[in-house]
Amino acid sequence: MMMLQLSRHSAAAMLRRGALAARFSSESMVTKTTFSGPGLSEFIRNSKEETTAPVVVEESTMNMPSRITELSEIETTVPKSFHIETYGCQMNSSDSEIVRAILLKHGDDADVVLLNTCAIRENAESKIWRRLEVFKQNKLKARKQKKGTPTQTVGVLGCMAERLKSKLLESDKMVDLVVGPDAYRDLPNLLGILTQGAQDTAVNVQLSLDETYADIAPVRSDDSNPAAFVSIMRGCNNMCSYCIVPFTRGRERSRDVHSIVDNVKVLRDQGVKEVMLLGQNVNSYHDKHTQGTFLGFMHLVQQERGWICEQGYRFVDLLDRVSAVDPEIRIRFTSPHPKDFPDDVLHLVNDRPNICKAIHMPVQHGHSDLSLMRHVAYDHAFMFAYSMRAKTHAAHRMEDNVEEATKLRRLAQVIDTYNTVVTAKNKVEDQGRLHIVLVQGTSKRSALNLTGLTDTNKRCVFAGMMKLKLDSAIDAR
Repeated sequence: MMMLQLSRHSAAAMLRRGALAARFSSESMVTKTTFSGPGLSEFIRNSKEETTAPVVVEESTMNMPSRITELSEIETTVPKSFHIETYGCQMNSSDSEIVRAILLKHGDDADVVLLNTCAIRENAESKIWRRLEVFKQNKLKARKQKKGTPTQTVGVLGCMAERLKSKLLESDKMVDLVVGPDAYRDLPNLLGILTQGAQDTAVNVQLSLDETYADIAPVRSDDSNPAAFVSIMRGCNNMCSYCIVPFTRGRERSRDVHSIVDNVKVLRDQGVKEVMLLGQNVNSYHDKHTQGTFLGFMHLVQQERGWICEQGYRFVDLLDRVSAVDPEIRIRFTSPHPKDFPDDVLHLVNDRPNICKAIHMPVQHGHSDLSLMRHVAYDHAFMFAYSMRAKTHAAHRMEDNVEEATKLRRLAQVIDTYNTVVTAKNKVEDQGRLHIVLVQGTSKRSALNLTGLTDTNKRCVFAGMMKLKLDSAIDAR
């Protein structure tokens, strides 16, 4: 399985030919800053006047902060401190911010450790099991050294909690708390059950048809980061053959458009310079409570009286509103589905200067000769060997009959093909090309160099400049 991305150059060419009119999707990213520097508008040529005016939105029901506004409300149920470790996708990172907002406290020397987990692949789950073994050994040591002293509470959140709830609880007392992605509001209550000694374990993995956490203002772990996530919807209805996500995160449901726009405005006021809109199938977003302005696809629903057109805000309406909040904020989005791409979205991405020009295309499979990778020439690819996920269509209808050694050999061929193609492509497309780069910090390899992301989501490393601040936008070749 591969998660792949096209650059602006490739996407624009395909748009001109009409080849991708309703097929592909764009990737997103998030950024925030507290320092001043050259603005994005100084590097954008011929930006349209319509993008310079901030959008006017109606009063929303989103609360800042969450409905839990007083620490005293949960003081008796939440331990003195908690620590969250996040694994997996950007949605998990966003969920961890929601959990922080609900619990209201931070801490590394923690009474409670929460692992927000990923279940998309076997390797992701193996990391969690190894981490849980570490906490188990720490508990045993603590019991020996401090007899009668309460030991650390360990909880598993997210997709792995939903998928392996029984196994987690039966795993030799490794886990005290198991909470699915739609049950985070219940965390204070569940922690209270454990604190009061009513039960040895506490569990809630109930999936929801309407939970979006729209009224909770996420608490970011790093306020100095010039990037920020905004979750616009949850769940997925696609049921792709190999994917476990619909079974761990439930059915699709969308936040109302006004709460999302309000969320982006708050981030703008905090100095954020780039926002990534998140969803399992982000471009199937649908706020049914408000009528949008773009036609897009006619979304038909069958009822007793026949087929009717379903009204409401679609993804292109949301993207239009969010990108109009501030022309200085770059907008990205992920992860989309190729089937949910009307021409309206592609034209808006092309026309709006502050919507990043990157097309994200999830691919389940391609031809065995890897001609897909050579033909499209992806700029980024997340490549991994297949691992069977229980409950999926593949688990019910197919056999995982490929030996591990063969999988690894094929994966190596995929990686080698990608590296060959992208290296050649970069030499042709990027050598001497001018990019707008948002500065994100110092390079990991050298404190003398700075690093940032281009509009096309490529990492750029360049010589540091004494007067350049985090969140500055610069021209780079």
